[in-house]
Amino acid sequence: IADAHAETLTLRVTTDGLQVGAAPGTATLDLYDTTGRRVLSKPATGGATISTTHLPAGVYIARLRQGATTRNLKFAIR
Repeated sequence: IADAHAETLTLRVTTDGLQVGAAPGTATLDLYDTTGRRVLSKPATGGATISTTHLPAGVYIARLRQGATTRNLKFAIR
């Protein structure tokens, strides 16, 4: 059985954050630093941009979850 969220769940890096693409409803976005410490966790709806301007420079892993679907994205803040 295919997950209805699989094709609509996306993450894109923008100049000031992460843009979330999600099916109707709420997804959960968690950000982790390279030590595995969660530095941000918040609900995210489709089309939302989650600001990362408050985070120090470094490499991060974003995990977006909705239903049984998860998307991961490694990105850097300079």
